[in-house]
Amino acid sequence: MRIPFPYPYFVRPSLVQGRGNPRCRSSSLDGDRDAVVSAAIYELEVMVKEPQEVLGSMSDRLSAQDLQLILLYFSQSGRDAWYALEVYEWMQGVGRAGEEAYDLMMSIMFKWLMHLASSGRPLQEVKSLLQDMTCVGLKPEPDILQAIACTYWDKGSKDDALEFTLNCSDDDDDNQTTAVALMWRMLHSNGQRQAMDLLKRIHAKPKSKLSFHIYNVALLAAIAEQQEFTRNLRKLRVYQQKGMVHALDDGDNEMIRNYEKSIHLHAEQIASWALEEHQEEKAATIHQKLLAMYCVAGYGLEAMRALWRLKLTGKAVHAKFYNVVLGVCAYGNHQHAARLILDTMKQEGPVPDKTSYSALFGGFINGGHADQAITTFLEMMDEGFIPDKNTTLLAMKQLSRVNDIALIQKLSQRLVEAELVDPFILYLYIDDLKLSIILLL
Repeated sequence: MRIPFPYPYFVRPSLVQGRGNPRCRSSSLDGDRDAVVSAAIYELEVMVKEPQEVLGSMSDRLSAQDLQLILLYFSQSGRDAWYALEVYEWMQGVGRAGEEAYDLMMSIMFKWLMHLASSGRPLQEVKSLLQDMTCVGLKPEPDILQAIACTYWDKGSKDDALEFTLNCSDDDDDNQTTAVALMWRMLHSNGQRQAMDLLKRIHAKPKSKLSFHIYNVALLAAIAEQQEFTRNLRKLRVYQQKGMVHALDDGDNEMIRNYEKSIHLHAEQIASWALEEHQEEKAATIHQKLLAMYCVAGYGLEAMRALWRLKLTGKAVHAKFYNVVLGVCAYGNHQHAARLILDTMKQEGPVPDKTSYSALFGGFINGGHADQAITTFLEMMDEGFIPDKNTTLLAMKQLSRVNDIALIQKLSQRLVEAELVDPFILYLYIDDLKLSIILLL
């Protein structure tokens, strides 16, 4: 079956019209040369003889430029591009397919393939054309295969894109470059779960170990999915506070928890596969991805465990990772975990600095844990770090949210002694006792 090639990528050569083409003609082509090329094209189109027979009889009169002109002619809109393949096959057979002809033919075939994919032609036609290319010595380059898969995806033919990619993974695509390209395209179109599922399907195939790149993209997809989930969950809570959405029942909350849990289980499985195949050189990168996912989710204990696994790889862990996990643990009011991280930093490094305590303080503030926020603020001052103005104001706002009078008085006194605020009068009223307390600080 011949597949039509109806795209106008090349200007129609005027060889058969009796005029030269200054962009394609060699300076040595005269009227006789035009006649030879035109005759070859005519003989090929009328199909009286086999293409090999036609070209063989004219071989001594056709230069390399002449053959390239013939290839260009049959690549035009309205022409049968299969002749271009047959011409190139003959050139391969007689040893006249040089580097220029190869590059030209690859360009022609790429545009032909992209036309088939973008116009929604059946995937089988693309596969057949790729097979024909291989038969004539044109091995499809990785970027061509990637472009085909992404084009089918962009056009909405997602099943075709997946089938094509899975077929590529069965062939000589040892680095899974086609799958990686499609997974990146999925990430850009909010298809994070589909990217993770694609890796799962590829991993299920009997094959040698996969490249680390495909695992890395899948873990990035898990992080992106968690980010999207967290963002939508925050929007839902805002709508609930505004009364725009009714409170969720137990069934709804269970579905939300199960969905988020499925993200984490999938990511952990991907990380496990990656560690089995790339344990030595990529372990730190893998644990960093899991750490990022749990931090985005706000899961302090899981983030802390990922931090310890990252530390056990033997590579130095930057202080920013510790600080982020401190903030996440504080947000969930995991005081023991936060204290364990701080103690580890003090004993083994990196030594906690002002940023570390600020992250811990901010986590308690955002989580609504005023008592712990004030305690952290005081500890920051005990360590010799002077809080900035914004941190001081946030600490003072917590005074109205705690019930520990001793803690309130201690914070107020320390602020005045450190000259972070001017002396002020502190007024306290205890509802249960109907007792007013006025302190001059």
